[in-house]
Amino acid sequence: MLASVAAASVLAFVAAACSSSAGYGVPPTSTTTGPVAGRPLVIVRDLDIDSLDPQRSRCDTCAIFLSAVYETLVGLGVDGHTLEPRLATSWSVDAGLTTFTFHLDPAATFADGSPVEAGDVAWSWQRLADLDGPAASLVTGLRDVAAPDVGTVVATFDGPNSAFPAIVTSPYLSVVNRDVAEAGGASEAWFGASSAGSGPYVLADHVPGRVLRLLRNERYWGPAAPFPSVVLDQEPDADGRRVRLAYGEADIAMQLSEAQASDLEGDDLEVDGVEVPRTEDGSQAGQADRARRDLVVRRVASDDLVYLALDPSAPGSGTELTPDVRRAMALAIDYEGMVDDLTDGTGHVQRSPVPDGMLGGATVAGPRRDVAEARRLLAASGHASGFTIEATYPELASGGIDLATLMDRLERDLAAVGITLEVTPVDGATWAAQVDGPGVPLTVGYATPDHPDPSQYVRRFGLVDGSTWGRRVGGGTPVVDPVQQGLLEAALAQPDGATRDATYGELAEAMAGDGYIVALFSPETVLAYRSDLTGVEASVCCELELGRIGLGP
Repeated sequence: MLASVAAASVLAFVAAACSSSAGYGVPPTSTTTGPVAGRPLVIVRDLDIDSLDPQRSRCDTCAIFLSAVYETLVGLGVDGHTLEPRLATSWSVDAGLTTFTFHLDPAATFADGSPVEAGDVAWSWQRLADLDGPAASLVTGLRDVAAPDVGTVVATFDGPNSAFPAIVTSPYLSVVNRDVAEAGGASEAWFGASSAGSGPYVLADHVPGRVLRLLRNERYWGPAAPFPSVVLDQEPDADGRRVRLAYGEADIAMQLSEAQASDLEGDDLEVDGVEVPRTEDGSQAGQADRARRDLVVRRVASDDLVYLALDPSAPGSGTELTPDVRRAMALAIDYEGMVDDLTDGTGHVQRSPVPDGMLGGATVAGPRRDVAEARRLLAASGHASGFTIEATYPELASGGIDLATLMDRLERDLAAVGITLEVTPVDGATWAAQVDGPGVPLTVGYATPDHPDPSQYVRRFGLVDGSTWGRRVGGGTPVVDPVQQGLLEAALAQPDGATRDATYGELAEAMAGDGYIVALFSPETVLAYRSDLTGVEASVCCELELGRIGLGP
């Protein structure tokens, strides 16, 4: 999920009408001439699926699935920030930025052939709010969703919400066929075996932890998807994904590191620590050589965020994590060295918990390392000899970044100022339970965006109403900084992109200053795929939009 956000583009409230039969299907830049008989699109990745229910899920693979099987009213262009029509042909907002009106494309139909109607949209969005699932925060403040007629949707918020048109691009605001879902019980189990969307693909089957299969929606209202099926195959090991792509066993390999990308481009392919040289014969190595010559490896900047999080309310901190102590810990970090170690120098140091590519992110002063100042602050806080702190992290490798390696790097940096980490790796579920329960004094994480507006990072990391980390650092009692809350409300009340950029910049500066979340860096996303594919682009909302992927000549 990546892209930079142009200051004015997010608030393009009224979109130009699109062709009534366009859908989004395959973009005009694709050279696909028709469906491909028999050939599936095979993608290898770590399937982090928590649910296939659009209103109960929130994960990277979920975003890929939802954007292929369901659709949103508004989408993102291939540039990653321009809003474009999908199920809605146009939309508008009132002067107070509280009421948003969307006009649906009358040609849009669900996979069963029934029309997409305003009632389906209202049911889907209200269900997202009512279920209070992991993505419910996207509709914070939603007062009402009305369907005055079958083609018009009116969403009303308690206060100004200039971010909403961008939020609508999130796959978690996908539209579900209400009649079909309710007839099936609309349970999480039902969504795990069935689908009720309007997208270019439908769910075929899902074997948790193994494979997710999609079939072409033969009744899709837009251009037919070129592939008869899509296979998202579980491959938890990134090196395994690299090798499977290199040997022609997959069309796309995701979540690769820079080192793995470089290996795909190199003269020799390394398998299990042994270099396999290029060769033209018919051996296994020769097959790999031919497959590798048909590969494309690209890097694109991302709005993903690798971060350090400090929780003063958690047991095991070893000291009071005061603002000066948190500041000292941030000053101890070698940001550039970390980027070199973990991304082979291709990542980008981030200025604040609002990524640099989003509104406000690039206006903040960058972080710096100052070991002497860090030691001075610690001494003034009564910790001239340092202290020991418990550090727990999830055993994950997201976006090509191994969090274990990241923690090793942090251990070395903080040891330089006398801070010792007692490191405990845990699985993802255990980590989530701990940070949401008693808390973790020090942890690291990897955050990806759901849409192109920075408000999501504020609601996740800022000290504002409903903030995830605001609740965590308060030991379950939400901590709200009136300055940050006021700046967020001001940003959401502003229609002008340049003004919003400046306000979000102030907000990002305040978030960086409180020191609970220390932004570290943003890795580039590696796109590795067969060269006959077109439309393979990283998406800020959806990871990878399968409806855009076609075949070249």
